[in-house]
Amino acid sequence: HFMLKEIYEQPEAIRQCLRGRIQSDIGTAKLGGLDLSPRDTGNISSVTLLGCGTSYYASKVGAQAIERLAGIPARAEISSEFRHSNPIVDQNSLFFAVSQSGETSDTLGAIKEVKIKGGKVMGVINVVGSTIARECGRGVYIHSGPEMAVASTKAFSNMIAATYLFALQAARNRGLSISDGQSFAREMQAIPDKVERYFQNPGNID
Repeated sequence: HFMLKEIYEQPEAIRQCLRGRIQSDIGTAKLGGLDLSPRDTGNISSVTLLGCGTSYYASKVGAQAIERLAGIPARAEISSEFRHSNPIVDQNSLFFAVSQSGETSDTLGAIKEVKIKGGKVMGVINVVGSTIARECGRGVYIHSGPEMAVASTKAFSNMIAATYLFALQAARNRGLSISDGQSFAREMQAIPDKVERYFQNPGNID
């Protein structure tokens, strides 16, 4: 029952994630919690998203968006494997630790591995004040609200929404035209209403 309830909370959850972050007039997004200047974004050599389970699957979607829209090489890594693989950390690379709870132990271990090697790691987190949020210091809260069901629904959607916002912000700072940015921003803003309309008359998804 909680899972069904949370499925139907997705439109409002996505609105909360997008609210105040899309600047549709100039076709960009603004994630103030990242504290990245246009120059910082332009200097990013690669993006790695770290997560476990649902967070890893959301990271795979986000990595595709970042690479295709912003032109930054991006990949998703399973936190438990990343932390034990002796990864090479480029000083201009950016890492995102993705977690609903903000307490995932393997992701915490991956964060420490990145920091030991001098890398920049930021959080994509749901729970405010969680351990990962504190450990990263900078990042994005996805604002999906409490998620009680074992199978993630609205947090998964909002993790993807947050990484799409970053992709748009980075893309505009790296040469995406204002018209293409405006088009992408409009499409993102339309998603909550589209999900809501689908729930009113659910059917096949092609």
